[in-house]
Amino acid sequence: MGATSIEELRKIDPNKFINDSITKIGGFMPVIDGYAISGDQYKLYNEGRYNDVPVIVGSTSDEGPLLTMLKKPGEYPEETRKRFGPLSDKVLSLYPAGTEDITRRSRADLYRDLTFGWSTYTWASLQTKTGRSPVFVYYFDQNQPASVLTSFLKSTRAFHGSDCFYVFGHLEMYEPIISARYTEEDRKLSEIMIDYWTNFVKSGDPNGIGLPEWPV
Repeated sequence: MGATSIEELRKIDPNKFINDSITKIGGFMPVIDGYAISGDQYKLYNEGRYNDVPVIVGSTSDEGPLLTMLKKPGEYPEETRKRFGPLSDKVLSLYPAGTEDITRRSRADLYRDLTFGWSTYTWASLQTKTGRSPVFVYYFDQNQPASVLTSFLKSTRAFHGSDCFYVFGHLEMYEPIISARYTEEDRKLSEIMIDYWTNFVKSGDPNGIGLPEWPV
């Protein structure tokens, strides 16, 4: 939804944002206010009209389950056909419906790739194409310790937000929440990620002495 002034935004019915048919996820898309965000982000990046600074952008391997676990598996095929129309057969061949477990996995993977995978890849690709600043991409796939949460999600892969535990060095803080213990490998990985992010804040480059090379 576009607007040219704060005054115009105030006149818009909030339900138009909440029920925006474009987002499909409750109006989480940025608002084009003509000030902070001046237009469609894809077009702006394709035209090189953005703040060209170094970035780190990425996602986890299992973003989907935590955000789709309350949906009913039986509604998945119809929901997918309604959303993708003529492309639905192709989508369902790649993310098929089946048993309850298969359907939940397909829905979660589709959500992951649409909501996080595509946007991350596109951001990195467009800035690499039209910008001068380096872009560093990550795909976090560290298995998480078995816990009540992983049992509920039916997966020990890296769920939504689990990368933040490592980046900010808060593994111990989250242990009581997820009822699990991280390993020495997890702690070493956290140290590496902290070094990467700290170097990036200092210089715009995550690389440093003693760290595996992170290519642009």
